Amino acid sequence: MKLHHLMLTEMTQNRLGLFPLSTTRTLSLCPFMFLFPLHINAIALQTSHYILSPLRENFANLQQDNENLKMQIAMMKRKHKTEINAMKQYTTESKLPESALQPLYREDSDVAHNPTSTYTYDDQAWRAEFGAIYQEHY
Repeated sequence: MKLHHLMLTEMTQNRLGLFPLSTTRTLSLCPFMFLFPLHINAIALQTSHYILSPLRENFANLQQDNENLKMQIAMMKRKHKTEINAMKQYTTESKLPESALQPLYREDSDVAHNPTSTYTYDDQAWRAEFGAIYQEHY
């Protein structure tokens, strides 16, 4: 255990640059790593540290961007919900007649089967409203 602790301490000191690589002992970390001296393992550790540090930064940046996008989506959902509620309120408070608020096409109505009935109703409504004025001019 002491030997393992000594090796890890030397690797850490070497990685931090506290003493040069040429003065490191060539002790193995594990029984199956007797072919790889300690200074080679330290170099591999330094290399992996330099490779991983930009990747960690990129990952942190991507996580931050992801959080920002999630907040933007949540804000857009809230804005959409308030706009829909406002439109529903405007529709209910509208001063238009009830017929103007109804959809243009309804399956259950006979308007789709008999299109002339709406024209006669509109024509009769027009004549009732403006017939007297129309008769005066002609």
